[in-house]
Amino acid sequence: MHSTRNSRIEKAERGLSLLKQAIIELLRASPGGLRNTDIAKDLNLESAHAGGHRNFLTYSVLGQLIEQGSVEERKDGNETLYTLRKGQGHPRSSPEPSPDKVDQTPAIILPDQDQWFRYWMPYHFKKLEVRGREHVYLPLNRNYKPLGKTSREHVNFEEFSAQAMVFQTDPHAFEHVWHLEGLYLYDDSARSWSDYFVRLGRLLSQRVQVLEMAEKYSSFGS
Repeated sequence: MHSTRNSRIEKAERGLSLLKQAIIELLRASPGGLRNTDIAKDLNLESAHAGGHRNFLTYSVLGQLIEQGSVEERKDGNETLYTLRKGQGHPRSSPEPSPDKVDQTPAIILPDQDQWFRYWMPYHFKKLEVRGREHVYLPLNRNYKPLGKTSREHVNFEEFSAQAMVFQTDPHAFEHVWHLEGLYLYDDSARSWSDYFVRLGRLLSQRVQVLEMAEKYSSFGS
């Protein structure tokens, strides 16, 4: 029963990730901004429940994209328009690796269900609210759990804040680090895994410190 539930969660997470990517691609092509209803119509996701609560699927996903820092909203008269967050109009992935320099065969198995990579290597960085600090992000694994967590059980991210990273500047602006907007280091394609460690190295070359250490040496990031 537990493995069946894990399979359902995995499918839901993959579906959500693809939906986020689709919305980001649409907004990238529409720099003037789009309404939620425009997004739902373009993606053929128009919905309603009992004659009300229209297009809540895309509305909810937009809320998550806003929370993770990929999308922003603004008022235009009585309408709400959604745009990519400033500085995210273009992909943050690294330049196309030369085929003769990258062997993608080992990369294909990296995020498999039972591989350590899936649980121990950063997939996404989740923003945490920490008083007195602006750029605090918790690295999450492919299952959207703190690094090393293999359980599918719900976790309170705030309880893992000591593991969070404090960046001196906004990580959204880092060049040639992110594979997808919203601070994602890879997706389910072999290409994103093949240059993963190069981009991770670029990320770690930035001014960054573990929150627990930053609190000890309080001058950093404050």
